Amino acid sequence: MSAQSITVSNSIELATALRTAKGGETIYLKGGSENYTVSLNNTSYTSAVTLKSADGADKAVFESLKLANVSNLTVDGVEFNSVGATRPTWMTDVFVENSKNIAVLNSVMTGGATQFNDGTVTVASNAVRIKGTDGFTFTNNEVSHYNFGIQVTGSDRVSIQNNDL
Repeated sequence: MSAQSITVSNSIELATALRTAKGGETIYLKGGSENYTVSLNNTSYTSAVTLKSADGADKAVFESLKLANVSNLTVDGVEFNSVGATRPTWMTDVFVENSKNIAVLNSVMTGGATQFNDGTVTVASNAVRIKGTDGFTFTNNEVSHYNFGIQVTGSDRVSIQNNDL
């Protein structure tokens, strides 16, 4: 079976594509005025499902990505931007819990830091939090304007390489 390509333009279409994917699919995300929000639970793919911007010049923007008990998902070449987010500022842009083989690659993450005290962020969101996960890769990303760039607890096989934090 050959890998399937799917193109989506909003969070509802993305949720449907993620729900029906089996493994090996590439889901292309159209850019535009809507930010994507994903909350995916108890989902295991047979091989990596990749989320990727459909157009490198008009990247898809995520407000948040929450994964719990998910296996084999890659996010590649998108933007995460919590500036003006509709969720509490203490929440992370990417939260991965009790998952396996998750990757965030070649992406740009911009937080909503709004207050500083002598150069220290006092009001801002966090970029990435990984908890209880086996196999997480964070490579070639740019991360700025967050309270914390990446937090990892109780996880194995975590690779953090070639990022600009």
